[in-house]
Amino acid sequence: MLLEAIRDFDWLNEPDFHLSTDSFIVIPDKKTDFWQDVRHGISRDNGHFFFTEYTRDFNITVKWKIDDSQPIGAQCGLMGRVDEHNWCKISLTRKQDQSWSLATTVCCNGVSDMALVPIAVISDQMSYCLESFQGEFCLSYSLNGKDFVRIRLFQLPVFRGKIRAGAYICNPTVENFSAQLLEIKR
Repeated sequence: MLLEAIRDFDWLNEPDFHLSTDSFIVIPDKKTDFWQDVRHGISRDNGHFFFTEYTRDFNITVKWKIDDSQPIGAQCGLMGRVDEHNWCKISLTRKQDQSWSLATTVCCNGVSDMALVPIAVISDQMSYCLESFQGEFCLSYSLNGKDFVRIRLFQLPVFRGKIRAGAYICNPTVENFSAQLLEIKR
């Protein structure tokens, strides 16, 4: 990954990380997540988010190296965020039975939802894309970094033309976990 590509990025909840000219290893804190449910008093906003800000239509892609030792529920993917109560994210996640699912979550007004799609074939790298066009958003994924599959189209009702977008990682477990961020394209 070129250092030039990430010069305008900043952290929300900065984790431990190791950055060199060809490697960006991120080590999330344990018991971290992004999840909101104001109806039940749940507010988890301590995951790690590496973002830049957009004020118009955009397209951002991130690529992560996937590791078979990723703990159940741990995530590394792509996030778009208006504020702590209005955001979206996409990532692979391992379920209790050790199978992988593609997870998309949209949080509106403090209520998170989640859509899980079983995915039988994964590569050691996974790319995710978030597109914005006139207030509508689309989440996509790719196994090869070129051919993207759109899986979720949605709106964020509070979106007023300003959003942060970028890579995110979290580890709701107490197990050790790290991931390699390979690429960010804007």
